[in-house]
Amino acid sequence: MKRIYREFLLPLKSGTRSMMGLFAIVYLAQIIGEKTGTFDLVTWGALFSKPVWAGQVWRLVTYGFITPSPAVFMINILYIGMLGTWLERVWSPREWWGFCLLCTIGTGAIKLAVTPFSPIGLIGNVGMTFGLLVAWGRIFAHETVLLMGIWRMTIRSAALVFGLVNVLLNLPCSGWVNVLILLSGGIIGWFYLSFRWKLVNVQASRPLDSARISRLEL
Repeated sequence: MKRIYREFLLPLKSGTRSMMGLFAIVYLAQIIGEKTGTFDLVTWGALFSKPVWAGQVWRLVTYGFITPSPAVFMINILYIGMLGTWLERVWSPREWWGFCLLCTIGTGAIKLAVTPFSPIGLIGNVGMTFGLLVAWGRIFAHETVLLMGIWRMTIRSAALVFGLVNVLLNLPCSGWVNVLILLSGGIIGWFYLSFRWKLVNVQASRPLDSARISRLEL
């Protein structure tokens, strides 16, 4: 256990480590509640339209941290670890968490807007994953990675491959409507990054006022 922490978790930045820890704690709580029959975390935290309209707005966040199966839990941890390693090179922990929560809440809001009276709930962080893949693909677009240890490709291409795999994995059990809802996490991430970069460019190109110019000349 110490070796795993030292070699795999310790090199990660604090935002990524804390998010992986939160997923692990929530999944452990799910298992404990299921095995003991004392509580049902899925029922309490899943995104159901009716309870949200009744005021249970926390579901817009909690649904994204509930995991449907052990296999999905492991995939989530791998995605967060891989993408967090890259994105926390340029983001602070606050920016990392803010982006993840934005994609999670945004995907939940889109679900409520598209299927406002649906009795079918939503759990899982696929919307967040699509958002992180978009950020990875845009910020590091022309850098290269060795995919599966075999194919060398740009990160933009790798992000598209991972995104397509996620679509194909979710399509049989979720259907087109829900897959499009989940893809909205990536769309939200794209628009957020575009707005942020435009804002940075505007601030960078803003002309100095005369007083500041005078001070600089002096």
